[in-house]
Amino acid sequence: MFRSLFFTSLSFVSFLALSTTHLSAMEGQNEDSTTSPPIHQATIEFLPEEVLLHIFASINQRDVPSVAGTCKQWGQVMNDNQLWKVYAQRAQIDLNGSPSEVNDYKALLKDLCKPSFTQIKSLEDSSLRGISPDGSMLLGQAKAGPRVYGIKDKRRETAFTWTSTDGLISLGVLNNGSFSSSEAASANNSVVVGNSSDGNAQKAFRWTQTDRMESLGTINNGHMSEAEDISADGLVIVGSSIDGAVPYDRSGSAYRAFRWTKEGGMESLSTLNNGSHSKAEGISSDSLVIVGLSADGAEHNQLRAIRWTREDGMESLGVLPGANSSAAYGVNSDGSVIVGGSGNEPFVWTLESGMKSLGALNNGKYGIAHAVSGDGLVVGGSANDGAQKDYPRRAFLWTARKGMQSLEALLMEKNLLPPHWRLSDVVAISSDGTVLTGIGHLSTSTGTSLVWRVVLPRATLF
Repeated sequence: MFRSLFFTSLSFVSFLALSTTHLSAMEGQNEDSTTSPPIHQATIEFLPEEVLLHIFASINQRDVPSVAGTCKQWGQVMNDNQLWKVYAQRAQIDLNGSPSEVNDYKALLKDLCKPSFTQIKSLEDSSLRGISPDGSMLLGQAKAGPRVYGIKDKRRETAFTWTSTDGLISLGVLNNGSFSSSEAASANNSVVVGNSSDGNAQKAFRWTQTDRMESLGTINNGHMSEAEDISADGLVIVGSSIDGAVPYDRSGSAYRAFRWTKEGGMESLSTLNNGSHSKAEGISSDSLVIVGLSADGAEHNQLRAIRWTREDGMESLGVLPGANSSAAYGVNSDGSVIVGGSGNEPFVWTLESGMKSLGALNNGKYGIAHAVSGDGLVVGGSANDGAQKDYPRRAFLWTARKGMQSLEALLMEKNLLPPHWRLSDVVAISSDGTVLTGIGHLSTSTGTSLVWRVVLPRATLF
């Protein structure tokens, strides 16, 4: 009867959703058992895409004699260790430090995906700048640690990488410069970009384990450049440089957003309507969309968030109602979602809807979005919290379903935030949206900047 009903009235998707309600029954239950365990309600979208595809491929509809039999077969699929190994690899979940042969990837992933809050103690009083796409590496500027590449003075504030396995590693400086800072990394963590002093100037750099730190130069022999972001494949770098062909003054009128490749070198992206300056802040994973800000010559050099593509050049994203300026700081993987700030409000921009405000944190007065996940669904930044005296800055997390939330309050609800912690900013988010990092301090201290890393699974996968 079930076979008949299935082929006449149920699509496979509805059948799959039906079976999902028996998720708790499928593991370790004899199909002839008369015991009815509590049913765990779940929805199909909670399962990883790889699992869904595997289920579609593995369950032969015409051989399914009963729901119980299907649950048993599904249970075998869901307990396939190789399936979860593939999922771990595709999801770019950091398995560093795990045994080379893992007997239960499902259990390991479940443990790794538990919500957590961690203070990175070796980065106390450091400047946090970014996170690698897979969430395993943090970047920024810190006092050089015990492992130093290229310099002898370990007290210099230099570009660093930090991972849970290797700890803090300094990347050194250019030509014995006095400081450096790392900003972003490629998808496989092999290429890091940032800026470093180089004699009396500051230069954008590209760092690899093989070549160490290399200067990217400047536009038309200008005396300064800085790199801000890099494409997933590590081949395209963006940032800003003083253009040596443009008269320079201290207002920054010679700054130009740039796009750098090994073959083409540093390419100026110009400005909006011959505006005074521009800056690139981010690049999509596929390298096709660059975002940042530019003075708009048609708007009395007011700042505008910009989107640049090879086909359309530099375009203004406009401003929010009542605002005079805007700037873009983050972009998702394919360039379809851009985040930043306009006036006193954080915004999200899409091709379909244009620029929309993310709102305020408990009716606070100010906010700015710094980061967005690869799919564009998770946004992080900083906002004044209107629910607290003096409107303190608080790190926020935004999703379309829940709107703007205080990350601090969210972690407190889950009993994950240690006493006296105050989280002031989400600086960066991993591509999958599950790892956030930022800065904060202790309410009992004198204000020393502390770096934290939070894991917040977006949905229950198990």
